[in-house]
Amino acid sequence: MLLSSLVNVPYLVVCFDEALNKVIQKQQMDVLHTGMLLTGRYWDAADDSVKTRYLTSCFMGHTCAEDLASAFRQAVEEIKGSKILQVFMDGPNVNFKFLRSLKAELRQSDESHILDIGSCGLYAINGAYKAGHVHLAWI
Repeated sequence: MLLSSLVNVPYLVVCFDEALNKVIQKQQMDVLHTGMLLTGRYWDAADDSVKTRYLTSCFMGHTCAEDLASAFRQAVEEIKGSKILQVFMDGPNVNFKFLRSLKAELRQSDESHILDIGSCGLYAINGAYKAGHVHLAWI
């Protein structure tokens, strides 16, 4: 159902957030399926609105970049790689290694247009927006 609703979406932003699940005390990677805009969402032309859609959760213990990459690939296996515009994530270190690996994999398959704006796009965009406000004396 979700994937069929995205057939006509040209680009997607796939977001994930590693968080401690307080119920089972394990690392959780939430994978969101979004697209088109760099905000982690996609534009739904039918509703003339921005949408964010939940795809899946992968529950893992302590992970390394390879575990993260494997879980990510499995979560997005039905999504054509050329549609992934950005991977939106929350933190550095393991995530940077994961992103380098994903970009290399997509380059090999000729689907290499992932936009890289840092470890957390939200902070980069917020920082740019704030700098604009300061420069223009809006705040």
